[in-house]
Amino acid sequence: MARSDLLRHIQLLPNGVKSEERPKSVILMLGDGMGYSTITLARYEKALRQSKLAGDLNLNVDSFPFSGSIRTFSADNIVTDSAASATAYLTGCKANNGCVGVDPNVTRDPDSYDPRYNAPDSIHSLAKSAGFLTGLVTNQPITHASPAPLYAHTHSREFEYSKDSDPLINKHGVNCMDIASQFVNKSHLFDLVIGGGRGHFLPTRLDKEGLRGDNRNLLQEWLDKCAIRNESCALYESPTELLAQREQVFKKERILGIPCI
Repeated sequence: MARSDLLRHIQLLPNGVKSEERPKSVILMLGDGMGYSTITLARYEKALRQSKLAGDLNLNVDSFPFSGSIRTFSADNIVTDSAASATAYLTGCKANNGCVGVDPNVTRDPDSYDPRYNAPDSIHSLAKSAGFLTGLVTNQPITHASPAPLYAHTHSREFEYSKDSDPLINKHGVNCMDIASQFVNKSHLFDLVIGGGRGHFLPTRLDKEGLRGDNRNLLQEWLDKCAIRNESCALYESPTELLAQREQVFKKERILGIPCI
């Protein structure tokens, strides 16, 4: 097995590490809580189902030509959470548990956040600045702590939507926007987004599934922003609608699929 792996790597890089070929695209797969122990457990589970030893088989991830690792520990706790670990993974900056897309100086107190100093760039924003098409696909709400560091900066992962009619203004005069509002404000940075959390974007008065207390319809605001930029866009609010028009989806400049609550 070691010999075959070595030969495969030699074929991938015939000129050694001096190869000038670059990948056309990059896909970052973020499995919430998916460390080496989780992958090992999956390997043992697969082996058990096939009545084999774990060392005798591989997962698909084991066949990847290259691998790397990143330490995603929390800045303030032995046990990290999704917000801090995803912030480390997607921005390269450690954060305190419960904080999204900010540096360790931000705590769960909204007054601790100042976007002039505490908002590191995400790998997504850097990719967009470099001219790449970018997207986000998740089986969680778009506003969940795991994907949110791609675009949001907030003192609390629970602040996925606004429950109040009045904005939260901190001592720096900063409007601490909820995560869903931040997503819409940065919608121009995403070419494709598919995920859950539809209720976080809709007001309670408009939809029985709406959760927002500020009467804002963020899905309509997303459409309005696309129109202002003269972009062709598509909004899909149900799995049936998304599947029925799947052949037309990628003809649009901006796509938002949010078929789940």
